[in-house]
Amino acid sequence: MYYTITEVAKLLKVQSSKIRFWQDYFKIKAKKGKKELSTRRYGRREVYELVMISRLKMSGDLTLKGIFKKIKK
Repeated sequence: MYYTITEVAKLLKVQSSKIRFWQDYFKIKAKKGKKELSTRRYGRREVYELVMISRLKMSGDLTLKGIFKKIKK
């Protein structure tokens, strides 16, 4: 099952631009459709990573670099 960027943004209660930023910064791969103007689709693993990033960021204890090190272990 795949989720659109809008669905993930609603789940995390953030704007979709933040999801796109995290995707680029943390090198999270999203599937894209076959059409030229396709939407990004996230699988379970990608959604899990985004949830972890969101929780760590909202806790305020870690910077993006610290979150990156923790997630990519």
